Amino acid sequence: MCTLGQCGPVGTSEVLSEVGLTRYVLEAERTVCVLRFTALFAFYSEFRVRVFDEGNAGDWQYIAPAGLIGDDPLVDAFSLGQLAERRDMLVDNGPARIGDV
Repeated sequence: MCTLGQCGPVGTSEVLSEVGLTRYVLEAERTVCVLRFTALFAFYSEFRVRVFDEGNAGDWQYIAPAGLIGDDPLVDAFSLGQLAERRDMLVDNGPARIGDV
């Protein structure tokens, strides 16, 4: 069994670890851990914008995904697709069309 997380908002990895949300055995479970960490980072970033007026709303979207998809130790697109399929999520990875918002 492995654990994930050594960066991000102060105490993030410790909090997630204490409640068992960073443990994984399979690659799909590791992908879930990475997504949990990314979601927490997004919430934390938006909180800081609204409460402390630090940064801009939505900035996390440009920071977090930039290093999320790729070769190990990042999440590979195949594992992300598997996870989406297992959770019955519709994912459209096609190019954006005119009028998409």
